Amino acid sequence: FNEAYNLIKEYDIDLIITSLYGKGGDIEDFIKNIGYMDSNEIPIFIVTSDNDHEKKKNLLNLGVFDYLLKDDLKEEITKHVDAVFQDDEYMKNLKEAKIAIIDDNSFDCTLEKDMLARYGIQNVDYYNSGKELFNSNKKYDMYLIDMVLENEFGKTLIRQIRRNNINSSIIAVTVLDNNKTLSNILNCGADDI
Repeated sequence: FNEAYNLIKEYDIDLIITSLYGKGGDIEDFIKNIGYMDSNEIPIFIVTSDNDHEKKKNLLNLGVFDYLLKDDLKEEITKHVDAVFQDDEYMKNLKEAKIAIIDDNSFDCTLEKDMLARYGIQNVDYYNSGKELFNSNKKYDMYLIDMVLENEFGKTLIRQIRRNNINSSIIAVTVLDNNKTLSNILNCGADDI
């Protein structure tokens, strides 16, 4: 694992496929060390014949992308490698998208901003209200809308946005968990919650 870690530091690595066992350390330390690096998150696949549920759970909690059994290796590895590259394409598209976040809670906005910045998503405008958004006269590829705003309800904003921008993605951000309420939010034009 020490030699692999040095190679990862030296080269721009897109994907790691490893076994559970290697010389120079253990898999858990290897994964933790990769997690401490300043590079982008590198997907890690573990390939093994050891179907130990606890080991698998621990490694997934450390950030392993997937734990593959050798019995299904060819089929599984092909599926997962394709998924990783598809995820890269989605991230590229997301980085290019114009995004509006409508949220009147400054703490939540700070969290959202930090989370998006972590993935290199910078093309984001923040609004405290739907009125502020509509006064800007800007259109976006994606909207993240807090459902409970002061003096406004997110469903109303979703309807207005959907009428004027049919192709945009609208994501409702909410702590509401009533199935009927969530269904109504989707029915008014949200793509996801």
